[in-house]
Amino acid sequence: MPPHRAGSRCQFICVKKAEATAELNHLFAQGRVAMETLRFDPEAQEKFLAKVDRLAPGHPLDRTFRSLTLVYGILLKDGVPLTPASLFAFAKVSLLHAVTALEGMGVRVEIVSISRTSVTGMVTSEGRADASS
Repeated sequence: MPPHRAGSRCQFICVKKAEATAELNHLFAQGRVAMETLRFDPEAQEKFLAKVDRLAPGHPLDRTFRSLTLVYGILLKDGVPLTPASLFAFAKVSLLHAVTALEGMGVRVEIVSISRTSVTGMVTSEGRADASS
């Protein structure tokens, strides 16, 4: 189960719009399974690297899968900014379990709040509206 995207800085990115806890629980489990698979399954590593080489030759990637970074991108209901106070209670526990397991495998975890703008619908990681979307 591969992540949704591979970022330009050797990040694996999983993104979800969440109206309720269930979507976030799924996101956290999906990221954990993806990282476990890439970290420990040689066949999955081989298939993943072949796909990256075919689709994005020269893409910077740790081919040993020892320095993985997983980014969870989350758009909460109604575009509410993601904070410890705005995250659903059960999702906090699910996230804690996922991060504990991921860090135990040597995976760095980043969490990014995605918000909507009236201009394009998304904001870039630098906080500017992206007019190309």
